[in-house]
Amino acid sequence: MTGEKQQEFIDIIQKSGVRMLNILNDIINISKIESQQIEVLVSNTNINEQVEYIFHFFKLELLSFNRVFIGLYCNP
Repeated sequence: MTGEKQQEFIDIIQKSGVRMLNILNDIINISKIESQQIEVLVSNTNINEQVEYIFHFFKLELLSFNRVFIGLYCNP
């Protein structure tokens, strides 16, 4: 295995570790909300912007593998 390929795998592992840590933090925050240890502030948000952000986040990740194409189709 080339050094470049090894670095690719290391990068994937690091990104996955960060993503897992974020998921664990989200789970902790959800449990704090359920136990009323923190307060939830409700506000308006543009769901289209949120979906676009998530789509582009994963699209860039998948395109880095040069194997997968995804699309986002929404009916108004």
